[in-house]
Amino acid sequence: MSSTPFAIVTGVLSASNHARPEAATGTTGFVTMLVVVKSRWLM
Repeated sequence: MSSTPFAIVTGVLSASNHARPEAATGTTGFVTMLVVVKSRWLM
């Protein structure tokens, strides 16, 4: 169930990466934070 949002985020990241590389850096940092928070929540 958690793989679907991750796939969507990956798609958005790819789109952002192609559209605006400098924005992708900030998006990657935001996604990394989300992953860390989600990992802590799962634990």
